[in-house]
Amino acid sequence: RVLFRSKDSMIKVFNPTSGEMIHSLNGHHGWVTALQFHKNHLISRGFDLKARVWDLNVGKQIQEFKAKGLCLAFAYDPPIMASGYNGQVTISDMRTGRNHRVLYTGSSRQIRSLDICGRYIIVGGSRGTVDVWDMSSGSSVARHSS
Repeated sequence: RVLFRSKDSMIKVFNPTSGEMIHSLNGHHGWVTALQFHKNHLISRGFDLKARVWDLNVGKQIQEFKAKGLCLAFAYDPPIMASGYNGQVTISDMRTGRNHRVLYTGSSRQIRSLDICGRYIIVGGSRGTVDVWDMSSGSSVARHSS
């Protein structure tokens, strides 16, 4: 599948072989700022401060969460979502939508990227730093600078 996001709040899903549009996902109000796949699911984040989970088999929204950050990451084992904004990473339980933990990175700078790898979350900052956090303990385990 190929995705296209635009300023008009639409997410379009295309067949990469034929170029045919499979789904047009509508739900965000304003720009869509982040997209991430997991199997047959897509999570999107928009300027409306919402993260939406989509079932790509049917082209329908199946969940919605508050997501303050501009970037996001998610995993399904366990089902968690992380969003980052101004030095703060919020980790939420996708089953309940409740915040599980907030990590304060010690910087007010913008978080540019997030990735979840097992029990760790990798946080990329705007000044070329990459931090690795243990999500279960909430502690920083490594920092790398460019």
